[in-house]
Amino acid sequence: MGMKGSVLHVSIFRLPSFGILLHSAPWLESSAFSNPAPSKRLVREALADLRMTPGQLRSLPANARAKVDLARRLRRETTMSLKWLAQKLGISSWKYLSNLLARAAPNPAQPELGI
Repeated sequence: MGMKGSVLHVSIFRLPSFGILLHSAPWLESSAFSNPAPSKRLVREALADLRMTPGQLRSLPANARAKVDLARRLRRETTMSLKWLAQKLGISSWKYLSNLLARAAPNPAQPELGI
């Protein structure tokens, strides 16, 4: 399947008192999937453009245009989760952030309808 000779290591272990199986894959923990460095760089750039400090950004209301626009850019350009974005931007819930992004998103599929 195109992965000839590669080895995938996944550890599975059980916590006996809870009956829970946990999966550990080293490639997930150390890959770009969980690397916040590009996200932090984008946040610093956006703060510089807005002439704000991180504290000032966090003190804005959750539905402030600056926060929503920054969250949209981070979602588009990085792989960070909504939960991570909500924590970094000072939005109380990732679900609320998801709703904000969905509400404010333009519909590029049918711009001619003007909806």
